[in-house]
Amino acid sequence: MLSWGIMFVAIIAAAYGHYEVAFWTIVLNLLSAASTVTAVVRDPSWYMARRGPSLSLSEKSEDEIITIVASQVVLIFLGSVLAWYLGQWAGYF
Repeated sequence: MLSWGIMFVAIIAAAYGHYEVAFWTIVLNLLSAASTVTAVVRDPSWYMARRGPSLSLSEKSEDEIITIVASQVVLIFLGSVLAWYLGQWAGYF
């Protein structure tokens, strides 16, 4: 999932003027988040297995998966906007 710690490191790097480092950190974090969301959508039991071997898919866990995917899509969008601005500041765009 989208790691807030990595996002924090990218923001700190940007605050110190290292826009290239911040940009590529965000891009790699977004790719990781997108691949994880894809895996959760493709196989929800994979997500449940990561949470614990005794958990099974139920109606409540399906709602939880939908909530996680929706929140990750919003965060991926916001991270993409942040990456765009960092890329501009770094001179990539």
